Amino acid sequence: MRVPLFDLNIAHAKSWNDALEKGRPTANLEYVKLINLTDGSWKPDFEELKKIDNSKDQFIVFTDKFFTHAKYFPPKIKKIAWTMEPRKYDPAAYEELEKEIESFDLILTWDKHLLKKHQDKCQFIPPDGVFVENYSVFINKKPKSKLVSHVYSDKKILEGHRLRHEIASRIEGNKNVDFWGSGSSQPMEKKSESLNDYMFSIAIENNRDENYFTDKILDCFATKTIPIYWGAPNIGKWFNLDGIITFENTDHLCSILENLSFDDYWSKQSAVIENYKKSLEYYDYDNFIFRAIREGIGNV
Repeated sequence: MRVPLFDLNIAHAKSWNDALEKGRPTANLEYVKLINLTDGSWKPDFEELKKIDNSKDQFIVFTDKFFTHAKYFPPKIKKIAWTMEPRKYDPAAYEELEKEIESFDLILTWDKHLLKKHQDKCQFIPPDGVFVENYSVFINKKPKSKLVSHVYSDKKILEGHRLRHEIASRIEGNKNVDFWGSGSSQPMEKKSESLNDYMFSIAIENNRDENYFTDKILDCFATKTIPIYWGAPNIGKWFNLDGIITFENTDHLCSILENLSFDDYWSKQSAVIENYKKSLEYYDYDNFIFRAIREGIGNV
């Protein structure tokens, strides 16, 4: 079974192969072509929808920008909402979802408010999976030899973006920390460059919300790197906290870095391996979503 998916993030892909090159495996999700309207908004290609309507498996997934489209489809088609952005980043999407809630058979979300309010319709999924490139190739290839990395882009939109820059400015003289990403003087071709050789990495989510954990921390686990983490306050619900160092603010982080050593890493190997194994579940993220859909649809 392939599940058609409306996703604005893939709308700019010129072709199916181009979509794959953007890094999203599509074993069970089929991206539907979108049309760019003159006002800058997007709508589904209705010729594509006709093909879906005649397909054997009647499931369609709508991401944040397309919740209002669900009501136009006949009841025989199972309609699934997938919240991708945080509520504080795109509150309008959540307002639209609440208005259209009866149009959906299933909601894929990490949002605590939806999970509590609509328990009968919701299936938990994290916002992202493991993104690091071919990480299994690097495991145990050579011992880690560097202490800490800090990855940050040039973005300054969200709270986490700004915190990364604040930290970079504060610790720029720390010789135990290497800086990576478009916000630094050392851009990277692959994210694995900033993780494979490092025992620790400063991992900051874009937002700090319950259940909101992404590739920022998952890529650390996947490369057996211990995250120095600012993010989901309930991250211990999914992963072993002995393999995570959490911090509250820049001062707290600086204190942690002052006392960090190679021995700290090796003393936490049991938790590192446990979190690495748990991260494998989030590697093929599209199939993770697909399984959540099958489980959720079975409950509606």
